[in-house]
Amino acid sequence: MLLLISTWAFAGFGPATGTAYAVFWMCMRNVGIGLSLTPLLNVGMQAVAREMSGHASALLHWVRQVFGGIGVGCFVSYFYQRLEARSRSLQGPGSIPAGSEGGEANPVVYMAGLQDTFLLIVIFLAVAMPILLMLRRKPPSEPCASRGENVHIRS
Repeated sequence: MLLLISTWAFAGFGPATGTAYAVFWMCMRNVGIGLSLTPLLNVGMQAVAREMSGHASALLHWVRQVFGGIGVGCFVSYFYQRLEARSRSLQGPGSIPAGSEGGEANPVVYMAGLQDTFLLIVIFLAVAMPILLMLRRKPPSEPCASRGENVHIRS
């Protein structure tokens, strides 16, 4: 929930947003990421057998890195698309997009593009949170035999 609230705060930043305010919400967002990522990885690791935990751990971290990179690329592309759309709507149809060669970066347009991007991230988080809350711990498996108990293997 902290991640969702702090990302919503990012969607409201503007050119006049103070540094202390931005740093506070950035810290809250990072705490939210830290508090949500560890339990999520634990639930994922509990879903696999103990003897496969090394492979599962490597796969989880690989998937996190790959999809993290894909997510960053997608959101950066969306940001630049929104930046261009906001620039053209503000300056009119034949204008040079902000940030492009020869175009001057307007802080209002830039922040509007960031607001659109963070709003999309808030929507993704709001959709993902109920799904993630449905993940449950796997009940602990019963041991075959308790300590000190004789185990008979049938052949």
